[in-house]
Amino acid sequence: MCSIIGSFSKAKIIELAELNKYRGTFSHSISLYDPEERAIFYIQRTFGELNYDQIEIPDNMYCIVHQQAPTGEDKSEANIHPAETNEHLLWHNGILKDYTIERLNNRFGLTKWDSQLLLQKMIADRLPDDIDGSFSCLYYNPLERGLFLFRNALAPMFINNQMNISSTKFEGSKPTKSGVKYAFFPEAFVLQPLTYFETVNNPYQIS
Repeated sequence: MCSIIGSFSKAKIIELAELNKYRGTFSHSISLYDPEERAIFYIQRTFGELNYDQIEIPDNMYCIVHQQAPTGEDKSEANIHPAETNEHLLWHNGILKDYTIERLNNRFGLTKWDSQLLLQKMIADRLPDDIDGSFSCLYYNPLERGLFLFRNALAPMFINNQMNISSTKFEGSKPTKSGVKYAFFPEAFVLQPLTYFETVNNPYQIS
C-alpha cells in the first residue's frame, strides 16, 4: 500500500502526508510540477519517512509526494516512485496480479516492477485497459506535456476544489471516478475526463 498526494501548499502537503502515513513510509519522493512549462523539473527520491523540512515549494509550483510501502521483492532505490522511462513518469498506488506482471513483462521485457510495467503499458497503449490488480495513478506524459489521473475500482484517489489530491479521503474531498483517464490541470482547477477504460472485473471493489 502506498499513497500519492499533491498540492500547491506546503501546509497541505504536510497535512495530507500525516493523514496518509499509515499507508507506508518505507521510502518517499518529492516532485515539483511547473504548470507554466507543463514539465516536471525536480524529483528527490530517498528511503525513510518524509522529512517536512526538505519540502520547498516555489510560487505557483505543484508538489507531488509519493510515500511507499513496497509490494515487490526489490526494495532498491531504483524502485522508488515515480517509475520513469524517457521522461515519462508514473506515481502508482496499488499492486498488479502476478499473471498480469508476467504478461506485461513478456511484452515489454524490462522488469518485474509492476509500476514500471504499468508505465510501459501507458506509453504503448495510452490506457490501462485489461489490467488485473489495483492501481490509482498520476501520470506525466512529456509528449503531451501534461499530467493525467486514472484509477480502477480497487484503488482510491480523492480530490477537492483546490486540486489537492490524496490516496486517503480528507475533509472537503470527493473520489475521482474509476475507469476514467482524466487530464489534470491543477493551475486551472480543472480535472477533465478524456477517455474511459475497462479493467478485469473484481468482486472486491470500492466506490
